[in-house]
Amino acid sequence: MNLRFWGGWFLAIAGISILLTMGCEKGALGVKPATIVGQVVDKDNPSIPVANAVVRMISKEAVGTSELVQGNNFVSAVTGVDGKFVFESVQADNVVFEYSAPGYASMIYPKPSSGDDESEGSTAEIEFVSVRSGAFLDLRMLPLQKISNPLPATVNVKLDLVDATTKQSIIADINGNPIKFFVSLNGKNFDAMEAALWRANGENVSASAEIKAVVRHEDGSLYIAKDDITINGSNDVFQRVELEPVTYQLSLRCLNVPDYMTGSSAVVNLFAEIPANADGTGKPAQIIKSGVMNTFGDMYVLALPGLALQNATGMDLRIQVRGYYDEIIRFTNNSLGMGSRGNYRLDIDFLAEDSSPDNVNNGVSPVIPFNSPEQIVRLYDNMKTRDVHLVVTNTNNGDQITNASISLPNSGRQTLLPASSNGGPITIEFNDVAVGYSMAYSIAIQTVASGTFSIYKSGLTVNPDVSSPSRPLEFTINWFDEYQKLKSAAN
Repeated sequence: MNLRFWGGWFLAIAGISILLTMGCEKGALGVKPATIVGQVVDKDNPSIPVANAVVRMISKEAVGTSELVQGNNFVSAVTGVDGKFVFESVQADNVVFEYSAPGYASMIYPKPSSGDDESEGSTAEIEFVSVRSGAFLDLRMLPLQKISNPLPATVNVKLDLVDATTKQSIIADINGNPIKFFVSLNGKNFDAMEAALWRANGENVSASAEIKAVVRHEDGSLYIAKDDITINGSNDVFQRVELEPVTYQLSLRCLNVPDYMTGSSAVVNLFAEIPANADGTGKPAQIIKSGVMNTFGDMYVLALPGLALQNATGMDLRIQVRGYYDEIIRFTNNSLGMGSRGNYRLDIDFLAEDSSPDNVNNGVSPVIPFNSPEQIVRLYDNMKTRDVHLVVTNTNNGDQITNASISLPNSGRQTLLPASSNGGPITIEFNDVAVGYSMAYSIAIQTVASGTFSIYKSGLTVNPDVSSPSRPLEFTINWFDEYQKLKSAAN
């Protein structure tokens, strides 16, 4: 009975030991995942890594099949720019690696080994890499051999001819006529062909490692020829070619600039625009060129793309100056000959004015006739103005303003002088004063109590009133305070 008792306990203890052993083999303390790393390189020059190579890890049992159930591992990795790859969480197994990349012959690692006599029908036996539990394996460098592809007899070359300014494919001119180009490919000249056909069909030419191309507009009037194009000619190719449009040199200078502007920080902003549709539909005005005249006394050259003249409404030159409404000069294909690439002068005159003012709604000035001697932008009628009032306070009955003036242009003083006080303030009104700049005033006042003296003050900014231009700007002058300042300065 005792034997049976102890025998039962022995069997129980043995069973527990077996279970613990199995737990150590399969559980947390058993099989652990492995990590495998490596690098794919060029066989002829191992210092060159092969990026975007695909590396497949396959269980030995699964070689030659696609059955995942035949092995524990059947996964892929892609190399980075350094040619390196990594497999993580790899189960213990016997594996092989297949790797390939575009332009390279596919390889297997480890390399297959053959029997003693392949000619007599012996089969190749693939070796394997044994991956143990928790191992870290570095396969080091896996070489790939470049494939030497023979060149085809001919290749097809298609050219997407693009305007370098608009970045749009070239199609037709303003009249809807297709724009044609001569093209030379490795010295072979082709007849003028529409840009759309160069894009869709192209031409065939003998294959070569490089193809030198020259592109020239049919008559040279719209685009500058491009002769520094290099194309890979080993395969059919679709090549984007940007062409610079013919430009016009517009030389601008300022005339009769007011003194109050030359001493300020004012500039002339220039914008060449393709106008927006008059009905408000479609795209807004597109700026194609801009410039800034920082000094009024210098000549400024603005290069305008001649192709913009193909727009149905032409091209606008917008002139912006502080204190002035925008002046817009419109160029059409009638005012400039397309493709002439001439250098034209345009004067901006601050004292000249148009016969029909355009400062109310930013209208468009008449087209500049560049074949005429008068090439002037008239700005005087574009000047922004508002009324300015000088309010002299603290006056006594009988005090008089005998003289008053301001430094900014105006249409005249509305208040008649001398202006007398009846005990309240005296207001001197100036109409249509130029805005946006610094102003000085001078006032001569004759007082009953203190005699006659002059008041001068500068540095007063006349800002435009965007909300209500008709509202006058008032400057308050306390004559007694100013008198005390004069006395202190004199003493």
